[in-house]
Amino acid sequence: MFKVIAIGAVVCVFSMPAFAQENLLGKWGGSYEYASATGRININVDLNITSVEGNVVKAVARDYSRGGCGGEHQLSGKLNGNSLGMIADKPGGAMGDCKWGFRANVEGNKMNGKIGPNDLVLNKK
Repeated sequence: MFKVIAIGAVVCVFSMPAFAQENLLGKWGGSYEYASATGRININVDLNITSVEGNVVKAVARDYSRGGCGGEHQLSGKLNGNSLGMIADKPGGAMGDCKWGFRANVEGNKMNGKIGPNDLVLNKK
C-alpha cells in the first residue's frame, strides 16, 4: 500500500510542472497602472504565450498605450517555478527604442507583477 501511495505522489510532483507550463500557453489580458502627468491611468495589455519549452517562454504582447511603448512586441523569457520574466527580443514602440518587458508571479489563471515600477495584472482568457 505504501509503495502505491509513494509512486502516486512522485507522479503528481513530476506532472505538476508540465500542467503549469501547459496552463501558461494561450491568451492573457489585463492592464498596468501608469503614472502620467495628469494622474494614474490603466493601459490595456494583451499577451499571447505561444510556446513553453522547459523554462523558456515565447510570447507576443500588445501594449495599447498611445505613448512610446505602444504596439506589438515579440518577447522571450524564463519561467522559474511560478515566476515569469519576459523581455522584448528587440526594441519597438513608436520611436523604436522601447525594450518592453515584465516580471510576474503566475497563480493559476492570474499573473501579478510589474512593468518597470508599474503594477501589472493579467488574467487567462
